[in-house]
Amino acid sequence: MTRTSGTPSQEPVGALGSGGAVRALRFSAPMPGRSAHRIPDVEVIDQDGKSYRLHSDLIKGKVVLFNFMYADCDGICPLQTETLKRVYKEFGDRMGKEIVMLSFTLSPAVDRPEKLKHYTEMHEIPEGGHWKFLT
Repeated sequence: MTRTSGTPSQEPVGALGSGGAVRALRFSAPMPGRSAHRIPDVEVIDQDGKSYRLHSDLIKGKVVLFNFMYADCDGICPLQTETLKRVYKEFGDRMGKEIVMLSFTLSPAVDRPEKLKHYTEMHEIPEGGHWKFLT
């Protein structure tokens, strides 16, 4: 989880996993006299080949859960993906309205959109656009 601006509220949006290992927090406006840290509004491409502006299209005004992965990973990545699928289901109807999940490849030269699409199909990622795999 990272912030788009401000500081986290004291209330977690939710938690899942042993000891709350996966958490999502809502971020409030920056404190007076402090500048907001912004995530750059760079172009990213999802598993369907659709382009987005990272901050303005995907993050602004949302609670965001980030993770980083490799599409060819056979170590921790599949386990992490399965855990995140449980998180996705836990948040239910809140997904997309107030919460989004963004999975970034650590190997964008190799993990092109079609490879990320194959990864989502292989791992049966819920469709609906609320969990994007990005390069």
